[in-house]
Amino acid sequence: MLTTGWFGECKLLSEMTISPSMRAEDNMRSPRWCWLRFRKRAWLGGVWALALTGLGCAPKPAQPVISQVPTPPKTLQGSAEQLWTAELEEDCAVVFLFEDVPPGATEAEFCEWYRAERPFRIQSFDISRVLTEGEIGWVEVSTETSLLKYPEMAPRKTPTRWQKWRRADGRWRVVPKRESDAYPASPATRDAEAEARLEAYAREGWDARTANDWGHLYELSDPEDRVEVSAEDFSSAYDQIEFLSYELLWVEVLQGTGVGKVRARIEHRLLDPNLTKLPPSTPTISETWVKRGEQWYLDLK
Repeated sequence: MLTTGWFGECKLLSEMTISPSMRAEDNMRSPRWCWLRFRKRAWLGGVWALALTGLGCAPKPAQPVISQVPTPPKTLQGSAEQLWTAELEEDCAVVFLFEDVPPGATEAEFCEWYRAERPFRIQSFDISRVLTEGEIGWVEVSTETSLLKYPEMAPRKTPTRWQKWRRADGRWRVVPKRESDAYPASPATRDAEAEARLEAYAREGWDARTANDWGHLYELSDPEDRVEVSAEDFSSAYDQIEFLSYELLWVEVLQGTGVGKVRARIEHRLLDPNLTKLPPSTPTISETWVKRGEQWYLDLK
């Protein structure tokens, strides 16, 4: 394959017989002139190590370029500002630091998708508030965006929203949309007093499970559901399962609503004689509770 550019011209000239007439017509493209020109350019550019091929000017193979990506900040405030500034500047390498991409995905693969397939371009952004609770965080942000496939359309301002973040190994990253339901809404949108009351009911319900007290758990269930499910049918549904322990992860009650969500990590095992050798499993599950009057009830639906 021929080398293009002035390096290629230099190499070609070094390999061909140049007649006096050719030198007269193009003495500025002789191998000697090419070499002198290269030395001048190399010196001016700070390049000192050259690999010479005959009279040609072939350079050393290019070394891989290492992205100069800044270290992510330890605070959520700094991380959010760095991410959204990178979005504004279309710096995919920095955006990659904060996106919780699938395992094994590389920066190069992400940047290829980012440049070719992302739907929006960020024209401006504004971070209003940043809140954290342990390893979970929320960033209130508004943006002005334009559609990459329709550049003729004017940019549009998006409503303010709460972006969910999580911290792992000391670094903050954005929670992927596919996992958003596993994290509670921003504390700014929740009813802390109602959540405290619901947490007490949720613990009572899980204590009943670990004690195999299905009658009490049935009493904690929504009265509207009990019309359709008898106590006997309810308890028989747990004949083949034993709850060993639980850990409440979070409780969520949005302001102005009578519906709550409880997220818990549990340990249980199956009592089927054919499956007793299986070790206990530890799934994470979410439950819905509804408020009737002043009391909370487990929604069986």
